[in-house]
Order: sequence, then structure tokens, then C-alpha cells
Amino acid sequence: MKNLLPCIFTTQKAKKMECNTRLADVVIASTAAPFYFGPHRFPADGHQYADGGVAANNPTLVAICEATRMTVNHSTVKPPNYSKFLVLSLGTGSLKRDSAIQGGGILNWMNMVDNYMASIFENEDNFLRIQVGLDLAEAKMDDASKANIDRLQRIAEKHLKKTFSRLNPETGFQTESTTTTYEKEIDKFAEKLIAERRRRNSCL
Repeated sequence: MKNLLPCIFTTQKAKKMECNTRLADVVIASTAAPFYFGPHRFPADGHQYADGGVAANNPTLVAICEATRMTVNHSTVKPPNYSKFLVLSLGTGSLKRDSAIQGGGILNWMNMVDNYMASIFENEDNFLRIQVGLDLAEAKMDDASKANIDRLQRIAEKHLKKTFSRLNPETGFQTESTTTTYEKEIDKFAEKLIAERRRRNSCL
């Protein structure tokens, strides 16, 4: 985030223009959450950058918009073909909702971002969202102790074994599968990504 506007760094941009920005600087800046870390200054241009979440609370949507901008044919008015997109969205954990909010509230507002993304894809297999519910103590961003890191890892490993559920854009609630787990869904999605990479390499 620069000047309160999201700044997108992509491999495609780096290939098309001379770019002295280091990947390490991009990573440090993208994790510079306010109140925990100060903005990171890029040696390449002298500007300071911070966590993009300050300006864009839906990084998946930002990524899709950027991919659309790079691939859409601007000489036509045809909408982007989202069936050609493969999107894996990995959350960093969210606070568990109490039963009062989970029961509805204002349109189940904590699911609205994921709900919007799910509604974009007609083929639900092209979009995979993984998010883990955390208690308040587990979600503290300033607790990088080994004990908490180990606890988060155990939570993630346990989550992978759980029955897979997908957000239903029609209702805004999760629909559980009876045949698969999060671990199996990630493996299946990884196979799609590998197949797509091989297809692209074969076209070079």
C-alpha cells in the first residue's frame, strides 16, 4: 500500500520493465501491519510501503482485478471469463463468531467478503477458500512466541482433517461436504495448478 492506494507487484510487471525492487522488500512491506510494524522504505525508489490490507481488505478481489487487467482484450467489451481463473485463497485465521452474530445479524456481515468471491465463480471448483477460526488469544498478531506458533500449527493441521465446507453464495452459510476434507481439496487444487503450469510450459 502506497499513498493509501494498493500497489501491485507482479512477476509480469517485473519482466516487462526494469525493476530493482527486491522480493524481500515486497514481503516485508506486505506484512507491515500498522500498530505492529512501521512502514518499510524501499531502497529502489525511496518510498515507504505498508500492509495493503489498510486500503484493500479483500486481497483476493484485488488479485483477480489485476489478473483481469493483464489478460482482458481491451479492444472488446466482453466480460472476463472467470472459468479460466484458478484462485486459491488462504486466510490467516479469523476470530470465531459468537452465536448471536452467526445466527444472522446484519446479513451475516463477517462472511460478506467470501460470499462475494464465491458468487463470481460459476464453477465453484475454480475457487478454493481456506480459513480457520481462532480464539482471541490465538489470534494475537503480536504473539510470535514458539508456544503460540506451535499452537497455530496444530490448529492448521487439525483443520486439514476436518470435513470440507464451502460458502453457499445463495444463503451466506457454509455447506458441508460428506465426501471430502480440506486436505483432500487442497491436494486436488494443487493438481489443477500443476496441470495448468505444465500446459503453459508446453506452449512456450
